[in-house]
Amino acid sequence: MEKIKILFNSLSYLKYPFLLLGLFYSFKPSLIESTEMWNDFNLSLTFMGIGISFSSLADISKASKVTKKLYKHKKFIRVYLIYLVLLILLIIGLGVYCIYFTDIKPLKELSIGLLVFGIGMISLLKMSVESIEFYNSI
Repeated sequence: MEKIKILFNSLSYLKYPFLLLGLFYSFKPSLIESTEMWNDFNLSLTFMGIGISFSSLADISKASKVTKKLYKHKKFIRVYLIYLVLLILLIIGLGVYCIYFTDIKPLKELSIGLLVFGIGMISLLKMSVESIEFYNSI
């Protein structure tokens, strides 16, 4: 079981190339003259969502002292979780709206990226809940 934990923790480092790719595509339209700006933003959201999903594979017991301190404050936890859930609902709702209910081409191009980013945020929510349970049980 320990080998699987180490494997998943090692896989969590794949988040960095995906987050860097997402960052590249978010700045590409302003750095390089691109005619496919909305496609670049879609790729940016997609890679960011995949990167956030990989970050949820990390070992939650290896956190900084600041993180441990923050997870002890019940008011902060409540506000953080409410904010995260509302953000996820907004992002996924916007993605679904862009796929099915709009005919605006740039929004259609962003739809898949928004959905992948929203799914990545769900994995961040899962990791946050596990971290809260872990640090409050210590």
